[in-house]
Amino acid sequence: MKPPTRTSSTKNRLRGLHLGGKPARNKSLTNQEARKWLATARRILDKNQLALVLTDALGLRKGEVMGLRTNSISITHDEVNDRDQAAIKIDLQRTSTKLNGGKLKTPSSYRTIWVFGEMVGLLKFAKVTANNLRARNHIQSANHWLWVDNNGERFYPDYLNRVERKVSKECGIEIYPHLLRHYFATATIASEKPQIDVMHYLGHKNLQMTADYTRATKEASLNVFEGINAFLRG
Repeated sequence: MKPPTRTSSTKNRLRGLHLGGKPARNKSLTNQEARKWLATARRILDKNQLALVLTDALGLRKGEVMGLRTNSISITHDEVNDRDQAAIKIDLQRTSTKLNGGKLKTPSSYRTIWVFGEMVGLLKFAKVTANNLRARNHIQSANHWLWVDNNGERFYPDYLNRVERKVSKECGIEIYPHLLRHYFATATIASEKPQIDVMHYLGHKNLQMTADYTRATKEASLNVFEGINAFLRG
């Protein structure tokens, strides 16, 4: 029996077919947009929500932010620089499928990062708030989560997205948790911080991963141009 003749319709089964799926989210953010968004966050969020958002802006993954417990934060005084400093131990993540916490993404994700200045006061406030809310509501928990609601119960991991959407809607600039992680990498490397130190802060296993997180910016481009501008002027 003679096999059926192949027609154009059988040869090109995908022609004209609409493939679904969402386009990739924009991961670029200018310094001007970041400043406007942050100014809006400071204006409309309460102190505990602001502490949550600024912790996310430290380059942590969303699950790492939501996996923090009160004992993840250790506050000490730096005698040399005469300032308080806080160590943030990152050793657990909470996601929609791991509400009680689970392992981090990679071995290099287990790390301790340090902050000073305003962040110390905000983290101290978050610790006191969480402990007070648990005590007021008689909540007994093996894990003393850092981010809890008025009933002393842990927030669902997507609570961070909800808070950041609230700010984005108010100022018209879309920012979400992972975008702040990309912005952290771009901004710190653009400010000439050692790439190896940024790599460890982000919990990456190599410099290439950190480089992949950076994005071209207008400010960085102008800075590169400055390097040749003197030559061009003669």
